[in-house]
Amino acid sequence: QTPSGTETVISKTVALTAPAYIASGILEPLIGPSAKRLDEINYPCVYSVNLGYRKEAFKTPLKGFGNLIPRSMGITTLGTIWSSCLFPGRAPEGMELLLSYIGGAQNDEIAGQTADEVCA
Repeated sequence: QTPSGTETVISKTVALTAPAYIASGILEPLIGPSAKRLDEINYPCVYSVNLGYRKEAFKTPLKGFGNLIPRSMGITTLGTIWSSCLFPGRAPEGMELLLSYIGGAQNDEIAGQTADEVCA
């Protein structure tokens, strides 16, 4: 559908950028029951948490892009992007902005937690 009505476009390739569980319904009339396999794709829950700190809260100034945390550390945070280092002006003067990702495929139970529980 377009603003001027229905149009047909012939193409060798089509890129479908919908989530897999939506794409299955779109593709089923075209490829049949095999489209339902898309419903099996797991989307792990990942929270993004922004944290602001005063620069003096760090023993040494932050320089770089962030850090990744191995699962062997027993921490649910996957990693942290030091947003204010990567994108100047992202935080007020004298502050640092950190973006942490929490959860993932090996931490499915986080999907049932509230935002307050995740941030605790």
